[in-house]
Amino acid sequence: MAQSILKRSVLATAVGVISAASAMPAYSANLLEEVTVTATRRAESTMDVPYNISATTSDALEQQGITDFSKLARSVAGLTYVDSGPREAGINSGLIIRGLSSGGDPSSDTASLASPTVSVYIGETPLFVNLHLKDIERVEVLRGPQGTLYGSGSLGGTIRHIPVKPDPSEFSAEVGTRLSTTDEASGVNSDTYAIVNLPLGDSVALRAVAGYVENQGYIDANNLQRLDANGQPLLQGGFFNPAAATQNSRKKDSNGDNVKHVRLSALWDVSDTVQLLLTHQQQEDEADGRAAAGAEAFGGGDLAHANRYLEPLERELSLTALDVEWDMGFATLSSSSSSYTNESSVLSDQSGLYLNADFWAAYYAIGPRDSVYGDYPQKTEAFAQELRMVSNSDGPINWVAGAFYQKQKQNNETNDISPGFWDYMGFPGDWGPGYASTVELAAVGIVKDQIYKQIQKTEFTDQALFGELSYQFNDAWQATLGMRAFEQEYLSTGTIYLPQCGVACSNDNASPLGLTGGSIKKTFNDQIFKFNVSYNINEDMMAYATWAEGFRHGGTNGIPTSDVTPNAPFAEAAALAGYESDLATNWEAGIKGTLMDGSVRFSAAGFFIEWQDIQIDAASPVGAFPVIVNGETAESKGVELELIMAVTESLTATVGYAYTDAQLSDDFAAGGVAGFDGDSLPGVPDHAGSLSFNYLQPINQNLELSYNLNGSFISSTKTALNKQDPNYSETAGYALWDASVILQAEQWSATLFVDNLANKQNYSYGRGAFYNNTADNAQAGRDLYSFVNRPRTIGLGFKYKF
Repeated sequence: MAQSILKRSVLATAVGVISAASAMPAYSANLLEEVTVTATRRAESTMDVPYNISATTSDALEQQGITDFSKLARSVAGLTYVDSGPREAGINSGLIIRGLSSGGDPSSDTASLASPTVSVYIGETPLFVNLHLKDIERVEVLRGPQGTLYGSGSLGGTIRHIPVKPDPSEFSAEVGTRLSTTDEASGVNSDTYAIVNLPLGDSVALRAVAGYVENQGYIDANNLQRLDANGQPLLQGGFFNPAAATQNSRKKDSNGDNVKHVRLSALWDVSDTVQLLLTHQQQEDEADGRAAAGAEAFGGGDLAHANRYLEPLERELSLTALDVEWDMGFATLSSSSSSYTNESSVLSDQSGLYLNADFWAAYYAIGPRDSVYGDYPQKTEAFAQELRMVSNSDGPINWVAGAFYQKQKQNNETNDISPGFWDYMGFPGDWGPGYASTVELAAVGIVKDQIYKQIQKTEFTDQALFGELSYQFNDAWQATLGMRAFEQEYLSTGTIYLPQCGVACSNDNASPLGLTGGSIKKTFNDQIFKFNVSYNINEDMMAYATWAEGFRHGGTNGIPTSDVTPNAPFAEAAALAGYESDLATNWEAGIKGTLMDGSVRFSAAGFFIEWQDIQIDAASPVGAFPVIVNGETAESKGVELELIMAVTESLTATVGYAYTDAQLSDDFAAGGVAGFDGDSLPGVPDHAGSLSFNYLQPINQNLELSYNLNGSFISSTKTALNKQDPNYSETAGYALWDASVILQAEQWSATLFVDNLANKQNYSYGRGAFYNNTADNAQAGRDLYSFVNRPRTIGLGFKYKF
């Protein structure tokens, strides 16, 4: 009953806002800028696209200081981002649209084998990466399943980054910098860049953008374990006394980060009908540690943690793409070819995992210290090719047809090391037959004190044919039918070494390395569909309805299974060998348009999604290996509202709001994970909204002041489906405000900005009961922490155009 009342109230509020806007006095000079997008694979206004789409232009990105997903999500209604800081931002996607989230620990330092529920495109390349947004023409956010045109992963929606192209018509250049300080941090943050556009004749141009970003840390690490030059723990008591305390050290501002980015592009207008665009970009990210705080009893606090190790990360993206367009008259043929490598190396404090898990005592005999860190190198390589034809007809029939191919390889390693363990246990020399020698261990890359090694390799091939056919019945009515047929092959190979277990843990009961694992291949064939209809109520307003499907590809788990290796001590049930594709079916109705001669632009949509065979990250019951399992079904329903108003000739206001009710609709139990009908989906707030104001004040013919105020809020969320999950916790809702003043001249601008105006400390995710699960454990709770946003940051920016 309460939810029904709330939904009626939201709809009534939307109607009231639109009605109030229509009653406002008209300002004919306040026409809002029309934004052109290419989401449907042809250029058209956002107001003409018959589904719910938002586009953030380059000017809006600059005004609001948006440089990554964190701030982007705060400005777009219905886009939620689990903000776990720069270190975690590129490992697993925290993006959620329309409530489609099955969880996954943002503090995990290994990439999930399941695709994100929101697909991300860099130009025409499908690739999730938290790109630094510089020299971007616009960012498009497509809400709801987009599987027909955008394929696997476009389950909840799609985000497209559209870079600025080289321009052969004129030379231009731009340099800029932003300097700032953050409360509780030492030093100065910076964001410095340069852009050059260089014509080479009438038909060729080069464009380059490069920059460097540095953010100072604000989290103190107060209980770092000290190691000697050989990586062994320094103790306050005797080494062979397990009760002896370690010598600890402290690092202030431990979570600084920096980004180096460069993009080079060349455009060639071969003829009046053929254009080539070659782009290469690199981005290198470094982070000193997590933006996490907690464990006050062990020296942590609001902006401090008690982790035993610093957790640095290095990541490098290299992406090359060639886009060719040929206007054939009746249609435009496009070819998009891209190749990328995304590689990272991360150090992770795993002490809490081992200390609180049953296998620590069972398999590692409670070593000399509750002290384990992981070294996790990861690498993804891919090639993607899409051929697409888009009709150019002025007649009633328009169509898109294409073919897609992608080959992706991923290699993830897990190397867990417990300093002091080998010497304390006399391993391997004193353990005798059944255990590997130092030479045998070194041959497979196992170093001193390493207690676990896993190599997970996957190969994924995707081949698809897709198309959409639209028919314009008359000036008002149109309908679109879309389809995608695909064939996919997925191979997963897992190799696991358990050196302290030796022969007893090997698949063949013979390997002294404790060698286990598995290799499984699976093929998937299926089709998905879309139907859309729209009606132009008048020249300024459209109503539409959409039924669409989206999916994530299925796969396999490279683990030992009872049907293949029945004698393996860690053999899992055969049902865990693989997982199926999940499917989201979306019903949506909406209305969008302009009022008051273009001074008001609005969109409102209601949706209902049924999500089947949900893919969920889990740990296998026998060996605690990372696996993906399928749950049953979930439902997500809600409304999305956006309103942009030119209140006066100088003042523009933007309002966004989303209500989402996302929960399981069936009970399930799979792979050690259980969910129940009515469980809310993790990471999804019931309410989220944004509010921004922009006021322009001309000073003279050459100068103008722009005042900007941007706010956002989300309601509370959960980190897991229910309290049976060992890492369940709840996160309170929060609001953030940013403000800026920009002095703009023809060639230069200066900006004064304040991020997190009220200096709020808000927590986006928290570790749960698993890290505090034993009352008799003196270290219980030491590894509890939550991610915390950056404190108030005040700065100045300057930009100059040549």
